[in-house]
Amino acid sequence: LLDNNQIYEFGAGRLADALMLNRTIEHIHLGRNHIHDGGAERLAEVLYINHTIKSMHLHHNGIGDVGAKSIADAIAVNHGLEIIDLQRNRIGHIGGGSLGE
Repeated sequence: LLDNNQIYEFGAGRLADALMLNRTIEHIHLGRNHIHDGGAERLAEVLYINHTIKSMHLHHNGIGDVGAKSIADAIAVNHGLEIIDLQRNRIGHIGGGSLGE
């Protein structure tokens, strides 16, 4: 669990780099880390490649429509992810619509 650790966008990017190669970690908990859209975009890149991850918890991170769209595009091709937690972010109608497709 890495909730509430002030990881920010930069840290999310570094974590994404590591997760690209990792095939062991199945559950990611990054709530309350201020990763915003930039961090969400980097983590979305992971979901295109890494299908081992079963759950990703990104609640309370200031993620908006741009980050939500990136995640939506990635989960459309990821067959391993079972849970994505995006509650309490700044996702509007556009991002929400992308996730609902």
